[in-house]
Amino acid sequence: MNFKFLTNAIGLSKNTETVTPTIKKKEEFNIEKIEERKELYSWNVEVSSNVLPKRYKSTILIIGTLLLIYLILNRDIFFVILILSIVFLYGILTSTSKNSYQYKIYNNGIDYFGTFYSWDKFRFYFFYTDNNIIGIDTLDITPGRLYVYFNDEDRNKLDNILSVNLDKALVVPKNYLDVLVDKIKPYIDLSER
Repeated sequence: MNFKFLTNAIGLSKNTETVTPTIKKKEEFNIEKIEERKELYSWNVEVSSNVLPKRYKSTILIIGTLLLIYLILNRDIFFVILILSIVFLYGILTSTSKNSYQYKIYNNGIDYFGTFYSWDKFRFYFFYTDNNIIGIDTLDITPGRLYVYFNDEDRNKLDNILSVNLDKALVVPKNYLDVLVDKIKPYIDLSER
């Protein structure tokens, strides 16, 4: 049995695929240097609720399918019906609703849905390639990553502001679940024929 694969998959050993290169290292943020909070930029975004990157949709689909197969083999029909009804209800609720988000960036941090995070709570940021979303990794376990939506016209302005205080990852970093799905994906063909 390949234990190196298992320890890499759950993130217990060092894996070279999860290392994210950065453009340059910023100097340490010192909150005592900032006297007064000043708003640098704020924007509103209207997003439909079903905006998930394609990568996460396929991950959820694979895990959900495996869970359903397991439940069917164990003859847990009640849980199969429960899961399918939750998926159906989620599909109905997210198909028509749009959410409006407001974000604010200050000289000493970010206001994220009413919770203020100072710059020293973040590790780095990156742009998702398939959606207008910025991922900001935090030093805390929960939340480990903040997802910030933006409009196309705000991209350059946000990149300039964030690059002053945070490191920028050149590629989207992978966590252990992404690495596991990438290794399983070649064996499962989800394309329509």
